[in-house]
Amino acid sequence: MEHYGYLACQPVREYSFSIAEYEGKPMPHKTQQRTLETEIQMASTIANLRKEKGWTYEELAERMESVGCKIHPSGIQKTEKSGRRITVDEFIGYSRAFEVPIEALIDARMPQPSTKEFWRTLLAAEEFYRLYSYAHRSYREMILDVQKEAAVNAELRDRILERFRGHLAMEEKKAREMAAQDDVDVTTDQKFETYLWDHYATASMFTARDVLKGIGSWPR
Repeated sequence: MEHYGYLACQPVREYSFSIAEYEGKPMPHKTQQRTLETEIQMASTIANLRKEKGWTYEELAERMESVGCKIHPSGIQKTEKSGRRITVDEFIGYSRAFEVPIEALIDARMPQPSTKEFWRTLLAAEEFYRLYSYAHRSYREMILDVQKEAAVNAELRDRILERFRGHLAMEEKKAREMAAQDDVDVTTDQKFETYLWDHYATASMFTARDVLKGIGSWPR
């Protein structure tokens, strides 16, 4: 078993320490024993985390051993069910096995991994939305510029329409083949049009549509 300085196998109730301190730094002074409420909270948190992971007692014990803390499955069960005292080795082992901060085992109000994960996803989504908003505004400005010119430039209109029809012919063929293969109902023109634009329309088709519709030259 891996040990962490003189922390190994010492009762947690004798010490107060932070995440940084258990990594080999000097330990602070002894503090008062943990309260019964804290013991119950820790047992409940361990049980909840184990259930969230879908682990049995045996699987959690294996995970604990893999991070340097050997414990029998029955020891975990006793901790959860009857408030068995947790040693410092076990305390650190649970933290590493569940990949949560030490403090999260004591205070269930701290964000759990799933909360943190989705919070990061939310922040990433906000950044994507900023990019999307900027891209959308830029796209609309460019389309309006092309519309103004296409409204008075027949050559430009014809080139846009010709390019659109070339892409449309290829994508219509693909859409009909896949609709038949996947047994999609495209028996009416409206149904096929919806299926085509939802699944096979290219960027060239969308830009042509947006330009030509804006100047009343959309052929469909």
